[in-house]
Amino acid sequence: MALFSAIDEGKKECVEFLISKGADPHLPDYLPTESVIDDETRRYSSIYYAMLHGHLDICKFLIAYGVRPEEDDLQLAREKGYDELVDILSGFSYKNVPEKENLVTRWINTHT
Repeated sequence: MALFSAIDEGKKECVEFLISKGADPHLPDYLPTESVIDDETRRYSSIYYAMLHGHLDICKFLIAYGVRPEEDDLQLAREKGYDELVDILSGFSYKNVPEKENLVTRWINTHT
C-alpha cells in the first residue's frame, strides 16, 4: 500500500497527497508476523505504523485528519516514551472503536 510506504519513509507531504487523492488512512496495513511457521498477519493502524517508525509529525497529522486512534496506539506511545502523543491519545475514548477486520470488510464491500 503506497500510503504505508510513505509513512514508513517519513514522507509527510506524500502522506498528505495520497490521502487527498483517496488513500484511506482508516484502513490497517497487513504485515507478516515474526513467525515463519504461521501465516498470520498483524494489522497496524496508520497511527501505530507512523509511531513505530518514529514519525511523530505524521502521527499528529493523522490524528488531526480524524483517524481514530486505537488502544494499541496509546500503548505503543507509552512504551516508546512519546509523552506528547500519550497526552494527545489519552484524551480519546476507546469504547466502540471498530475492529480492524470490520474496516477491511467494509472497504471490500464498498469497492467491489
